[in-house]
Amino acid sequence: MGAGGVVVSHVRVGSPRFIGRREELDAAREFTEHVRRSGRGGVLLISGAAGVGKSRLLAEICDEHVASGGVALRGACPPVGDYPIPYAPIVEALHGHVAELLSPPGHELRLDPQARSELFEHVATVLVDAAPVLLGLDDLHWADPSTVSLLGFLSVRLRATPVVLVCVYRDDELDAGHPTRRLLAELVRHDQAATVALHGLTLRETGEQVLDLLGRTPGPVVVRRIFERSQGNPFLTEVLAGMDPPGHGDVPPSVADLVLRHAHQLSESALSALRIAAVAGPTISDDLFAALWEDHAAVRECVRCHLLVRTDGGYRFRHGLIAETMYADLLPAERRRIHATLAELLSSNSQWADDAPAGAAAQIARHWHAAGDRPRALTAAVHAAFAAAEVHAHEETLRHLEHAVALWPEVPDADQLVGLDCGHLLQQAALYADRLGDGKRAIELMRTAIAHVPSVREPERILRMCLLLSDYHLCESQESEAVATLDLAEQLLPSDPPAAWLAELAASRAWLAIRRDQPAEARRLGAEAITLGRAGGVWQAEQMGHLALGHGLAEDDRHEEGIASLRTAVRMAAELAVSPDAYGEHLYLTSALRHANRLDEAVAAALAGRVELDAVGAGATGGASLLSSAADIEILRGNWDCADRLLVEADACDPGSYVAAALDLVRVRLAVLRGDLVGGRALLSRLDAVISLDTARPSTVARVLGLQAELAGWEGKFTVVRGLVDTALTRLAGTSAERRLGGLLVLGLWAEDELSVVAGRCEPVHADRIVAAVSKLCAEPEQQAHAALCHALAADVRRSPDPDTWSAAVSRWQHVGQPFVVAFAQWRSAESLLGQSSSDRSALLLRDAHRSAQALGASALQAAIVRTAGRYRIPLAEVLPPPAASHAGLTARELEILSHLRAGRSNGEIAAALVISPKTVSVHVTNILRKLKVSRRADAAKALDLLEADR
Repeated sequence: MGAGGVVVSHVRVGSPRFIGRREELDAAREFTEHVRRSGRGGVLLISGAAGVGKSRLLAEICDEHVASGGVALRGACPPVGDYPIPYAPIVEALHGHVAELLSPPGHELRLDPQARSELFEHVATVLVDAAPVLLGLDDLHWADPSTVSLLGFLSVRLRATPVVLVCVYRDDELDAGHPTRRLLAELVRHDQAATVALHGLTLRETGEQVLDLLGRTPGPVVVRRIFERSQGNPFLTEVLAGMDPPGHGDVPPSVADLVLRHAHQLSESALSALRIAAVAGPTISDDLFAALWEDHAAVRECVRCHLLVRTDGGYRFRHGLIAETMYADLLPAERRRIHATLAELLSSNSQWADDAPAGAAAQIARHWHAAGDRPRALTAAVHAAFAAAEVHAHEETLRHLEHAVALWPEVPDADQLVGLDCGHLLQQAALYADRLGDGKRAIELMRTAIAHVPSVREPERILRMCLLLSDYHLCESQESEAVATLDLAEQLLPSDPPAAWLAELAASRAWLAIRRDQPAEARRLGAEAITLGRAGGVWQAEQMGHLALGHGLAEDDRHEEGIASLRTAVRMAAELAVSPDAYGEHLYLTSALRHANRLDEAVAAALAGRVELDAVGAGATGGASLLSSAADIEILRGNWDCADRLLVEADACDPGSYVAAALDLVRVRLAVLRGDLVGGRALLSRLDAVISLDTARPSTVARVLGLQAELAGWEGKFTVVRGLVDTALTRLAGTSAERRLGGLLVLGLWAEDELSVVAGRCEPVHADRIVAAVSKLCAEPEQQAHAALCHALAADVRRSPDPDTWSAAVSRWQHVGQPFVVAFAQWRSAESLLGQSSSDRSALLLRDAHRSAQALGASALQAAIVRTAGRYRIPLAEVLPPPAASHAGLTARELEILSHLRAGRSNGEIAAALVISPKTVSVHVTNILRKLKVSRRADAAKALDLLEADR
């Protein structure tokens, strides 16, 4: 008998039937069947509070999938706090099918992005080979960071394969910054995504559950009492039904109190066993449990009372809430003692850990840390970092390294104990933080690492660390700090440093000049790095010199020389198989070719670069960057579907946050050009939290402001466009970015033209400022085409339109070969000519522009052209000649419409072509069918053919 006269009753563990949830199960079944029929991947998200039945629903979905001939794989994320187990649910689900996940710890902290990409691809291949397959991942709110990254990759990689990812999570345990929440935000935007939100069972359904639990019909009073206390939560219903009498006793103030009340009815030995299991984790192996607690009867009691459940080779808690509650109920000293015992046992018998080697190492580190044994916690954390690195779990490696660094000051003679110095661990942690896109953390770690290394004894090591730190500052747009770091490196060099060191420093300064948009300095330092690199035998420095020199020449409009030098840099990179991070030569070659308007070559260079980077392990970040550049160029060329495919491929590269933001910028442009203004606005809003214009590079500022202005222009917010253009001209004055502001200047003059029409007068102050900026544009073909368009628009703004200027602008853009801007120029040229009554030339321009906009799928531009044509009553389709003579009493207009019917056009298309309403077209079509005595449009066209043949 327990408190309140309540004792544990013998009830079944869960209901043998699946109660309720028919609507949710039907929706899941329909979704999985749709995925199988479509042959394309899908994501099903199941959310709800703890104990509401998410796992049971997942089990039913898996069973149905298997019954229908599919394969179902399941895994769950354990609640391990600050010591995550890499890929925990994936290891459980795939049952050893991916051997790389089971690799033992290595002897070095191996940061290998290419190997990580290959691992992710191997997991995807296993799932593709098993298709149609369902991968169910439970308790995703506890997901380790590497699992989150892998799921993001799989959601993109498996789009073309009938694989269903089912993600189950507690929606009340994810705050705004939780990495799983960010993943879920991405998954819900998947092409094929569905969501299921679980709530409590109804009163009737709760009655059915209680009936199954008790094995007898409960009275209505009992059912209502349990329902009122559980609110239909199946787990709480099960606990309440286990009381005797069912549902009686004082109402506990929380779920935890209810669980404790249930647990405290156990014998003392069983309660101790349950507490030990709670410290061990969500699962515990037979061998480990036997070593911890020899009273097997007590363990059986925990199972009999439905608190533990037998598994293959061990035990698990009936529900995660039980484990959480029992752990929280332990006194601190009790926890430390049990954690220490577990750590000792697992250190000697790692096979008892129900995990892959990396998971076992993480468990041991967690237990030593919780036990308060600092020396052993330190060595275990370092060991766990090596183990995580071996399976390319970058996030977990960084987490373990940071644990080790935090423990270091508290452990005497830590260097001797670990066999490494703290500076080495800090440097490795900085490398991982940089790889994961956390630049600020990388800077902090590398600064601390430098402070731990004596510069007098290890000047070369200090130099290399300073070079890395400078690059980290650059990535965070901290240019002055990058310069200061290189200056510090130079100051710390010995009085007569080796030529190789000077070459490396010169190469870093050359790279800094590139990133700071200083082309003249890049040329000078590039030439210096080439000379020093050759003298010191440092080919990497020479290669960087060619990159800097080529970039500087290309920026000085010496395209042929610059492209030749950049090709040398690319060739040397391939020969040297340089660092996986060194992919700048491919990006800058692509950029130089683009600015020289050699767009075919630019795309080819980007795609070839991606293939080459795979060979040196930069297929992730570097490949994604090059695919982003290629997609951007394909948009210019009008190959928008190809750009879509490249962006999807780039997503599958698992890009870091910086490259992911660049990909989103390309998506914004594509959305705006297509006329998806709502989607473009949503993407830009999301980027506001990622890109700070206060610290971004000038080229990034120009890109973002240009996209904001383009979106506002197509939204008709021309005052906003004016403000954005003014901001750009002010902020970018004197930077290299103002040489390529042509597109933004065109938008500004378009806005001034529209605003002057509304105001009935021109405000020259804004237009004059834009025209003055046009003179600063570089000599590149694209920028000069923008300049020609600006001059034509400026003449319109001043109310002195010049047909020759417009003709020159359209001709320039046709030569450059960017179909969207050609169509835009044709439309604005037609608008200008129509103001001068040049309707024939305007009609030709509008029709050409309309055809291009239709072919591209540029709906906003197309709508603008249609409005112009409607305003001036200009048919947009080529006017087809009527039949040679009247037939069957058809009028001239009916014959004209019949000609369009024969061409297969719809009522809407005919209406747009003839500038009449679709309703009027419909009336004419009805009359045509009546006069020709036919009932279908196709028959009318055939009747006309026969009449003409007879004639």
